[in-house]
Amino acid sequence: MFAALYAVLASARFLGYNTGMLDLGNMSQAIWSVVEGQALRHTNPAGNVSRLGGHVELIYFALAPLMVLWASPVVLVVAQAVLFASAAFPVYAMACRRLPPFASLCFALGYLLYPTAVNAVLFDLHGDTLALPLLLWMLDGLDRRSLRQFWLFLGLSLLCKFYIAAPVFALGLTLLFARTAPFGLAHLPNRRRLGLLVCAVATLYGLLAVLGIRPFFATAATNGATAYTRYYFGAITAIGVIGVLDRVLNVLAVLTPSAFLWWRALTTAAPAFAIIGPALLSTGPGAAYAWSY
Repeated sequence: MFAALYAVLASARFLGYNTGMLDLGNMSQAIWSVVEGQALRHTNPAGNVSRLGGHVELIYFALAPLMVLWASPVVLVVAQAVLFASAAFPVYAMACRRLPPFASLCFALGYLLYPTAVNAVLFDLHGDTLALPLLLWMLDGLDRRSLRQFWLFLGLSLLCKFYIAAPVFALGLTLLFARTAPFGLAHLPNRRRLGLLVCAVATLYGLLAVLGIRPFFATAATNGATAYTRYYFGAITAIGVIGVLDRVLNVLAVLTPSAFLWWRALTTAAPAFAIIGPALLSTGPGAAYAWSY
């Protein structure tokens, strides 16, 4: 039901001419370029560029077959809505292992109705939004002690955007210590080895994306080792008082609905703060004021 609801709303937003180049236009053009044998290329004011020269969203290759079936951005936002709603199942399953069925259902509904998440689903197509349900499926695999499921969805999550490596790395760190290990994994055999392996995979993929894939596909407009950092963090010193207040209000809007959960387990919430922290410091377009990011 929620998948259908969000799919209809996201589609209506596009069909009502309420979307633009940023970002559904860019994403749909880039994904369609795969059908034409190109590597996620789209046009912008600086000329033709590849998504692989920026955020390294390899997951978009998996969406290209959908564009073959229906050459419309609608199919992309529908797929995103369905994927988002699917994560209600791992949320419910993880809760059921600890709580009665009704309480577990409330957790699943809380996920499906979480304001920031719903806003993200209805706002175009983004690798960040695709990563959210994939990370939840990954955590469910870890909770079930199903390493196949865990590694499958960990890998898919990393493909959504290069900086997903940060929360995955942070998850690996929590596994290194008995006091911070989530899901009662403190006494799991080879827990530290698993944590080290997760950290290693996240680090290696992050380095591959930043030092290998991005430079290979970068153009004159996006090239340079510090270009990305300058774009998103170059004006930190000019944030000012109003900027600080905006960020405080933003973090309250994003975190308050779930505060009753994470404040009791700050170490378990550490992977989330690996993304929240840089987003609050960013001075680039969107990150500090648009909840969908």
